[in-house]
Amino acid sequence: MKINIYLFLVIVLFPIFGFSQIKGARGTYIWPSYTPVQIPDSLKSEDAFFIENITTYDFREGFRTEIVVFKRTYINSKAAAEELSQQEMFLGRSGQMSILKARTLKASGEVLDLDGDQIIETISKKKNKYGSESVRRIQFVYPNVEVGDVIDMVYEISLDGYIFSDLLYLEDEIPSLHSR
Repeated sequence: MKINIYLFLVIVLFPIFGFSQIKGARGTYIWPSYTPVQIPDSLKSEDAFFIENITTYDFREGFRTEIVVFKRTYINSKAAAEELSQQEMFLGRSGQMSILKARTLKASGEVLDLDGDQIIETISKKKNKYGSESVRRIQFVYPNVEVGDVIDMVYEISLDGYIFSDLLYLEDEIPSLHSR
């Protein structure tokens, strides 16, 4: 009886809620050089802050938009180390993600690139009465983050059409030294 119930759930729910999973980093990216920062007095009490928070939109021929997002975050407290060591973001499913990378710059100078189970992209598809919608969930697991470490994340996505307004964020919860 239990097997029949599970089989029924798989047959009925799988077409409604489908998903796929991709693990690890991808693409080629030359990381910007990093020089340790002198923390300004205005940010010394912050748990974390962006050293760089850069989003670049490039409108290409053939009616395509390429978006590159680069975030470099300084960890300034144990609370931030705990909170930011596991992050997730959600993006619409449309578009091709050609770069997805993350790393930790340890205070000691060691560089730890994330890969495998440390970067997980899950694509969920949910049917509704009008068709279906997909969502891309990306999880980053930065191991052993400590106060004084810097975490980097970059992704590039290419979308059909010239898309701008629905992807632009004018502020973040974390303060920033350099944003554009």
